[in-house]
Amino acid sequence: MKKAIRKVFSYWGLLALALIVVTGVVAAAMRNRTIQVRPPHSMIAKQTAYDDAGNKYVSTIIRHVHEDGTCEDAQILWDGKVVHTTLHLTGNLTNRKATADMPSALGYKYFEENAPDVDTWISPDLQDYLKLVNKREDGSVRFMIEALEVSVP
Repeated sequence: MKKAIRKVFSYWGLLALALIVVTGVVAAAMRNRTIQVRPPHSMIAKQTAYDDAGNKYVSTIIRHVHEDGTCEDAQILWDGKVVHTTLHLTGNLTNRKATADMPSALGYKYFEENAPDVDTWISPDLQDYLKLVNKREDGSVRFMIEALEVSVP
């Protein structure tokens, strides 16, 4: 019984230590971030999702980003249902600046940032994704979001 109690406390102690370390790393990273006012813009995007059986579901996303970082999305799902979400974006998506040698899409410069489970096209000028591809462990596409139209006030 005492061993079981020690094991539980040892587990929770390690978990608490890990939480403290992660909090410190995140705080240090956030301290070095430059806070930028998000450029207000509206975007219409297409989301294509695939279930495990390979069935395809296409949705439309209408996004409004306000200067204060408030982001309002309306997603029209493949079955006609509409889902509204509001969130507050903080910090920069990237600290990179657009350069003349970057490719462009929809009139905005972007750079690619890829990881094993996600590929993105990030616009430094919009501080938003022009394309985001989320992948499963086997490399197959779980969902893809592609900007179709962007407008600024």
